[in-house]
Amino acid sequence: MAAMAERLRHRGDHQFLLQPAKHVRLGCVFASGASASASNDRYAVVGDLELHHSARLRERLDAPCSGALETDIDLVLALYAKLGERAFAELDGVFACALWDAARGELILARDLVGCQPLYLARPVSGGLLFASEYKALLFDADVEARPDLAMIQHLQNTKHLPPTRTLIEGIEAIPPGAVFSLDVGGQIRRRHRLEMPPLDVAPTMTLDEATTAVRGALLQAIESRIQGRDKIGIALSGGVDSMGLASACRQTRADLEIHTFTAGAGPEDPEIRRARYVAERIGAQHHDVIVGPDHLAEWMPSLVWHLESPIARSETAQFLQVGRAAAQHVDCVLTGAAADGLFAGMPRHRILWLMNKVPPARTALGEFFALTQSGRPPASLGGRVLDRLYFRGRVPPVPGIHGAENKVTLPDFGRYGPEFVNSFMYHGLQNSLAGWLPKIERTFAASGIRHLSPFLDREVIALAFTIPSVHKIRRSEQKLVLRRALRSILPNELLNAPKFPMRMSHEGVFADAMHDLASRVLSKDRVEARGFFDHADVGRMMNACATASFEGVMRLWTAVLTEIWAEIFLDSRGRRPAGG
Repeated sequence: MAAMAERLRHRGDHQFLLQPAKHVRLGCVFASGASASASNDRYAVVGDLELHHSARLRERLDAPCSGALETDIDLVLALYAKLGERAFAELDGVFACALWDAARGELILARDLVGCQPLYLARPVSGGLLFASEYKALLFDADVEARPDLAMIQHLQNTKHLPPTRTLIEGIEAIPPGAVFSLDVGGQIRRRHRLEMPPLDVAPTMTLDEATTAVRGALLQAIESRIQGRDKIGIALSGGVDSMGLASACRQTRADLEIHTFTAGAGPEDPEIRRARYVAERIGAQHHDVIVGPDHLAEWMPSLVWHLESPIARSETAQFLQVGRAAAQHVDCVLTGAAADGLFAGMPRHRILWLMNKVPPARTALGEFFALTQSGRPPASLGGRVLDRLYFRGRVPPVPGIHGAENKVTLPDFGRYGPEFVNSFMYHGLQNSLAGWLPKIERTFAASGIRHLSPFLDREVIALAFTIPSVHKIRRSEQKLVLRRALRSILPNELLNAPKFPMRMSHEGVFADAMHDLASRVLSKDRVEARGFFDHADVGRMMNACATASFEGVMRLWTAVLTEIWAEIFLDSRGRRPAGG
């Protein structure tokens, strides 16, 4: 247990281990001043958590008990004693918890609604069950096998992330987002259920003004609940309306709050950094530039992969890792605008969905193009191939195949078309989508002991978002319409309507050259053939794509490089921390 905790020490500088029953051991790592465990004669609970709107939860408990509930983990124990497993449905916040119920002889494992906090399971060949926030801790046990899951390695090449319950190792799985598992002392699941998402309950008569007022109020309340009790806060400040609005709203909510803003960019004159500096000065924040370039790519990629574990293949993960390191010098918590796009139709793919609904004759071609951008599935129809040629200009190589795995991706189920088509598609994919993408922020911040929070993950904000008609979210070229309106009283017009620069490292010039050089070493012919994942001809095609400065092509090479580095760390070295990591 101590050795497992040691592999997670970046998450906190303290350890707590206990044995509530003969065959049950619980442990946690936590930061100074925090509390991550609670116990009494009947229950013992550990967790990685932060709850919001806790005052409402205390109202559910008897008055004599509530006065003693000083920490969130105490509150979880008391709620479970009163409500049983239903207690976890009452929690609004981020959490991964393990609770031992001695009277029932059961272990309860629970994860927050959208899976912001990670929780993994493995069954050693000797029997029983192991669980941890990161699976590198599970691999310390020699009885946990480290066999690559070839199907998932192929999935990663296609989509650049993994399904929320899978890893790249066979037999190691994640608890689903919003899941509550009840297990016996031998680790066998007795019951399982999933916390329900707020319903898709669109109010068709809701006006844009009504929606604007509601969004502004819910967002300000969510921000207040996350900064309450804190003297200072960090904000990952990009040039986008979400984070700029978040920063300004924090200042509007708390005039006395010490705010530190952190912006990653290629250099002092990067448009993102210049705009962020202006916003920080306007709200009286202490701003920190975080310069992230490709110069030391080979040095920090092993550390990045070690922390990510299932390497989400986007270059912004490197930026988040450096932002977390910079933030750790000043704060213990960083707010971001994560999930805003998924609630208010802010991604480029949502434009494709909008067009699919509006232009029925083009649905086949647009659906294939959607699949191409999300999973690399090549279009079959003439229209789909034309869109591919117009957008990518033939510069993107095919997704590389993994030996022993099927490289086949089906078209997504788009559901029924109609006025709420975009809303419905976003809603039904939200829980799994967020659980798949949030690790790129949570893991890279946790690498420096930083808590990540987003007001857009507030359950009331999520519930409200899916009562708002699609027409108030996206209209032709306007995206996140209602959110922009809601921020009008917070942001000046020149910022409200400023173009968004995608958060990612520039894929041209020096970066593409650095990736080419790194791939030449990591994916050399000898190493590729020895590993047996890739065909070296596929690697060559991806390396050639670097010369064309195709972002998608460079990212496919990035994914392959991360995959080989992952194999060296987690298969060859069973999760040991790499040198310099």
